[in-house]
Amino acid sequence: MKKVRLLKFIIISLIFTSTLSLHSEELNISSEDTFTINYENVALSEYVKFVSKVCKVNFIYNIEDLNYTISVLSKEAVTKDNVMSTLIQILRIHSLNLIEEDNNLIISKNPDVKELAQVIVDNKDAKDPIVTRIFKINNVGVENLSAILRPMISAVADIEISMQTRHLIVTDVISNISKIADLIDVIDSDENPLDIKTYISKKNLPSTLMNLTKQIMQPLIEGSPFILVPQDRTRILFLVSTPSLIKRALSILENLDTAPKKQLKSPENENILLYSPKNRSYEDIKKSLNEIVENLKRSGFPESGVIETIDTLKWIKETQSFLFIGSDETILKVQNILKNLDSPLDINKNPSQSTFFLYKLKNIPGEVVEDRLEDLAKNLKEQDVENPKLIEVIEKAKWIKETNSILLTGESFAINEAKNIITEFDIPSLKESFILYTPKFLTIDDLEKSINEVARNLKAAGLADPDLIDSIKDIKIIKSSNSLAFTGSESTLKKIQNLISTLDIESSRKAIQKLGTTNFWVYQIRHATPSQILSSIKSVTRDLSKIDSSSRDFIGALKSMKYVKETNSLVFTGTEDSLEKIKPLIEKFDILSEKEGTSYFVYKPQYQTGPELENILTNFAEHLKQTGVENDAMFEAISTMKYSKETNSLVFTGNIATIDEVKQLLLTFDVPDMQHPGSTEISGLEDLGFLVYKLQYHKGSDIQGALKQIAKDLKLNQGEAGVKFKLVKAIDTIQWIAVTNSLLCSGDSETTAKLRELIKSLDVPLKQVFIEVLIIQTTLSNVLSFGLDWGSKFGYKNQAVAGISNFAPGSSFGSSFGGISNSNTPQGSDLSLGDGFDFGVIGDILFHKGKSFLSLGSLLRALQVDTETSIVMTPKIIAQDSKTSTIFSGSNIPYLGSVTTNTSNTTLTTQNLEYRDVGLGLTITPVLGNSDQVTLTIDLTSTQIQPGTDSTIQSGQVTGITTLKTTMNTAVHVPNKHFLVLSGLVQDTKQKVKTGIPCLGGIPIIGSAFSKDDKSDQRNNIVIFIRPHIINSYQDLTSITENQEDLFRDQTGSSFLENTFDEATDTIKAYEVN
Repeated sequence: MKKVRLLKFIIISLIFTSTLSLHSEELNISSEDTFTINYENVALSEYVKFVSKVCKVNFIYNIEDLNYTISVLSKEAVTKDNVMSTLIQILRIHSLNLIEEDNNLIISKNPDVKELAQVIVDNKDAKDPIVTRIFKINNVGVENLSAILRPMISAVADIEISMQTRHLIVTDVISNISKIADLIDVIDSDENPLDIKTYISKKNLPSTLMNLTKQIMQPLIEGSPFILVPQDRTRILFLVSTPSLIKRALSILENLDTAPKKQLKSPENENILLYSPKNRSYEDIKKSLNEIVENLKRSGFPESGVIETIDTLKWIKETQSFLFIGSDETILKVQNILKNLDSPLDINKNPSQSTFFLYKLKNIPGEVVEDRLEDLAKNLKEQDVENPKLIEVIEKAKWIKETNSILLTGESFAINEAKNIITEFDIPSLKESFILYTPKFLTIDDLEKSINEVARNLKAAGLADPDLIDSIKDIKIIKSSNSLAFTGSESTLKKIQNLISTLDIESSRKAIQKLGTTNFWVYQIRHATPSQILSSIKSVTRDLSKIDSSSRDFIGALKSMKYVKETNSLVFTGTEDSLEKIKPLIEKFDILSEKEGTSYFVYKPQYQTGPELENILTNFAEHLKQTGVENDAMFEAISTMKYSKETNSLVFTGNIATIDEVKQLLLTFDVPDMQHPGSTEISGLEDLGFLVYKLQYHKGSDIQGALKQIAKDLKLNQGEAGVKFKLVKAIDTIQWIAVTNSLLCSGDSETTAKLRELIKSLDVPLKQVFIEVLIIQTTLSNVLSFGLDWGSKFGYKNQAVAGISNFAPGSSFGSSFGGISNSNTPQGSDLSLGDGFDFGVIGDILFHKGKSFLSLGSLLRALQVDTETSIVMTPKIIAQDSKTSTIFSGSNIPYLGSVTTNTSNTTLTTQNLEYRDVGLGLTITPVLGNSDQVTLTIDLTSTQIQPGTDSTIQSGQVTGITTLKTTMNTAVHVPNKHFLVLSGLVQDTKQKVKTGIPCLGGIPIIGSAFSKDDKSDQRNNIVIFIRPHIINSYQDLTSITENQEDLFRDQTGSSFLENTFDEATDTIKAYEVN
């Protein structure tokens, strides 16, 4: 007993002393705050205590979360930052998060609890273990640098980029941040292998040469930088790239910089313009056009099509109009030039000095420049600046939305001054600084929506500067830090901060807001109509101005009222006290009014365009208001007017009486004039009596047949009167021109115009539907065969023969055994072995010198066959509404259909070889209905060669093929994007055959020698599914194409086939890159 106690004491002493020696060697602290660590298989909580002591921070954790052991060994000394980074990485490996609260670090398993890390610009400023550092990238691309760094950091770290300010924002442990900083210093260095060259163009504009050169050089770039910057004024093109690419580009530019040749004309891309002068004579306009052509040729105008279109000018005396021929684009440009030339003459102005200039904007939208020019013109007039020519050019400046250009007309010196002014406007906005804001009361999405809503209201009311609007448009959400990033100048950022402080509060959204020194309040109209509230507030304002002149601030706030049509709201500006008084006043006016039932009216313009009619009605209503006419109902109906560009129609709402008044106004204003003749699409001979209509979506024979049927019905219903109809006569003259797929007819102008509208209503695009069919066919077969065949024969001196056997009918073994005798001994071919397990024997013994014999034979057969077959077919097809589409996939198999033999002096044999389609055939006709319902008429046939059949062709014999065939013919209604079953078939066949000797074959165990069992189980299943997908837009078609491409790529089965698939698809996508 004493020995046991002594042994325990010695063991405990050794463990204690080893523990002391271990801890004495675990940590060596040097005088420079570096450490060498030697922990082996210690608890994670112990290591946390060590880090807490070394780094002088407090940890808060649950001991159960740290139930792990670790080993930390360091050959060289490490710093505090490295120790803390090691702990953070260990916690991340075990799915633990570290959250800082003052000087306390909380270890938690909850991934949803996050904290905004300390934001630094230098590692020297870091105080926390996890920091967010902002890097300013100067040379390399921010996106490329982010792509390089992402694989190098852990998944929980975060990288965000700001393209506008070229900033890289990284959140990670301080040690990783230091390594990333070193890497960025190397990558974002000032050393640049690129070169800069210039090319001076001779025959073409640099911008034109730039586009052509980029397309040609695209395959040669291979990821290298290649930047072209044109300067059309100096005819210089700057090239920034590697020396080898610059050398190739200069060679290409020399070949491209040649004089442009005239464009080949064809009827398909040409249009006709008829223009009748209104204010100028034929000679004046023709002279002005010739001068414009000469100026354009001297200045090297890039749009040579305009010059060619002007050269086609012809004067038609009968209609007193000009005739031009050109493309749609050049016709539009020439039409704008004619409108400017054919303006009313000013007797104080010398027309010979008038010219025009088209300024192409590069950095900002033309809408902003147009607004700034209007403000500039007002300021110049208010300050009595004596430069009427410049003011006139600025007031006439027009923004051309299609090309983002400003059209200037006037005298040359005034245009030059206006160009210099626009150049000052057309500069890129500078993003000098940025701010990050974390919402306190609102969510990020709500705060973003509120800021954008305020920006729209301010822009509509004209109370915000463009820089503020641009900064709000460039807002970026940083979800990792739950904050919003803004970029802009210092003054703009201060305005944004003031705006955010008024929005991110606990009070309601209707609170008075402040922007700079301006107080404003936005009221959303709820019940009353805008015209009712506006008239009520204006009436109150007039009465207060007459009665009480002391409330100037309140009256001024009422007068500042502006209605924002886009948001159906009112904006007021003024002092806070006056805005507080307006609140209860406007809420009393915003109530439901009792009025008669409202209706709506949709009008399709006949001669004027939709925007022109909208402008005419708006100006008409404003004129009536200024003259004192009170008709609020009609004014309100006009204010609800909405133009739909897709349907080319105007929509009005109001009571029935008001709608009738609007209809009369539309009939009054929508009449043909010189600019909008009754039919501008009719072109033909001198009397303009021919109509040539180019069909867009259908074959000409189909449209022609439909029109002929309409004419036939009119003749039947109207009798002889119908034959005399002008429309019927015009339809009878219709001829289909197959080459251009156009319809040609003759008739007077009014009749051909009606016929054009009729053809246009028939020639509409059909909807398309993407149809997916899934066919699954499975076969399960189980065959079992077991039995014993035996027999015996005996012959005695050629005098008697005896035999016994249990051979089944048709047994090949029995046939072979039956031929055995005293003279016919067994041969190898007599024992026929088949599939499966076979064991057989045949013997023949001879006696009495061959006159007697004894033959014995037996064959044991055992075979089990299990077969499983699965066939999955997914035919897919895109079909048009009411159009039949067919798809077949399979083989065309030959077989001998007939053999004909003619026998005479010679024998002539004729064989007829026929073919049969074996595979999957699908014929489908979709009919699209309302509510996204699709009616499908489907004829599906699936055939395959039956296994085990012989389809080879043998000469002189009629040999057919045996196929398995599945057909389905049905018509169903299927909702859009629904996956439905069309048909299914389950076939289960079981067969059991037992042959044997009566009585003996039924004896247990022994009966196996006198019987044979054959069992066969077969199950065939087939099911067919379908899913239609209606294609409503080009985006739907693109999405389906990309999804099917990804699906077929994944189904290739190997990386080699996947690469082959990508290479094949890239060949057809190559034009997209160019």
